Amino acid sequence: MKMSVPVPKHEKIANQIENLTRQPNENIRAPMAQLQGLAQAYYSDKPENDRPALINRLMIKGLYSFTTGVTQQELKHSLDRYQVQGKYPDWLTLLEATVDSERNTGPPQNVLFFQQINTSSTSLFTTTFSLVEMPVYFQPQPI
Repeated sequence: MKMSVPVPKHEKIANQIENLTRQPNENIRAPMAQLQGLAQAYYSDKPENDRPALINRLMIKGLYSFTTGVTQQELKHSLDRYQVQGKYPDWLTLLEATVDSERNTGPPQNVLFFQQINTSSTSLFTTTFSLVEMPVYFQPQPI
């Protein structure tokens, strides 16, 4: 008889997040809805005041992971503009801009993975986006 140790709930959710994909021609809203549900479950044990920032950061990483080409360049440009303005973007606003961009350029034609970026984290702003335990707040750099 083979017995295995059960995977803790938190680790199980982290694995589901890391294994999310966006299929060819799939509307970006589908994987983002999945990611939002998983992000809410993943951060459910965090202080209520910290949860929105943690979820927002993870959702932005998802947007970046699930876009390519012109749409991803436009997303990066928007993120850069937010940084210059010293503001932190709302993922829902960026999602709508992404949907508009893909209306013009079309959706990706290949499978995209949540962890498609070079490493397990992506540097955007002065913050690293990854599954984190403690919130890291946006701190604009002096110009």
